[in-house]
Amino acid sequence: MAYLHEQAGYHANWRDEETATVGGRAATLLTGTTNEPMDGSFGCPTARADPDKDCFGLQPDYASRVAVVDAPGRPLVAWTTIDLTQVQNPSAAFTRFEGMLKTLRFR
Repeated sequence: MAYLHEQAGYHANWRDEETATVGGRAATLLTGTTNEPMDGSFGCPTARADPDKDCFGLQPDYASRVAVVDAPGRPLVAWTTIDLTQVQNPSAAFTRFEGMLKTLRFR
């Protein structure tokens, strides 16, 4: 969570932060937006991935609902993103995401 909070110094805007339980583990949910591209701010699929092409992060015109779960070994970060330039209900998309989180189980 400290890593995400530190992104506020690089144009990330976080809101709606709350604690939850996902798969029996502690989790934090929050919503992020930005006015500048933040490629790679959520992470990359591999250590050698190009942050400008292959990685994930906050982007202008999008809102992301992010879950950080205290998973075994290291945190699990999951998110859903909605396009704010399209007519849609962000709370409905975020509610579906949070419903999906309730189905996760850890072994």
